[in-house]
Amino acid sequence: VAAPPAGTTFQWSQVSGPGTATFADDESLTSTVSFDLGGTYVLRLEVVHAGRSYADEVTITVVPVPDFVLWIGGYPVADTDPLGDSDGDGLDNLLEFATVSDPASGASHEIPTLAGDPAGSPDMLFSYRRLRALDPAHASGGTGDGYSLYGINYTVEVSEDLANWDPATSILAMQEEGTASDNGDGSETVTLRLVPPTGNDVQWFVRLRVGME
Repeated sequence: VAAPPAGTTFQWSQVSGPGTATFADDESLTSTVSFDLGGTYVLRLEVVHAGRSYADEVTITVVPVPDFVLWIGGYPVADTDPLGDSDGDGLDNLLEFATVSDPASGASHEIPTLAGDPAGSPDMLFSYRRLRALDPAHASGGTGDGYSLYGINYTVEVSEDLANWDPATSILAMQEEGTASDNGDGSETVTLRLVPPTGNDVQWFVRLRVGME
């Protein structure tokens, strides 16, 4: 792209939007811009050269990434602490955020499930909900093994006695079954196949551990 002629000036401004658009340098043609709320914004660029003014507008749709503080602030709950449980359903606010549940409703709780293999093998199928990435590049780590997204970490753990827990991958073979299913509410459901060690008759307990980074 050719450089603009000498003496050309630029001015960015916000025409409309639900929040505030902040320009790093509103007099730079290539300025970056940030938004404090999601939604649709209209931005205007005015160019002045040789005494003549030109202007154009651009429409930008901002989709905010999930954020615990903003999320919990949108519910009428008395206790907004990550470990709070205002609805008394046994699931703390952080877990409800991580599984896209409603912290204000005791009837809304998305609990992981564990089932045997329909094919009759000793394998276990563990399913749970998690936040869905707006962009795959936003996520890191392996599914069920330190998977991290938007400041939330998901780890599947196993125990023989409900007292001592270890990452499932340190004891069992684990693989994702198919692809994650989009639930259409900002979450997705993943299913993991857990394969016990050969010849091991231990009864395994499985849980999902969620942490905030």
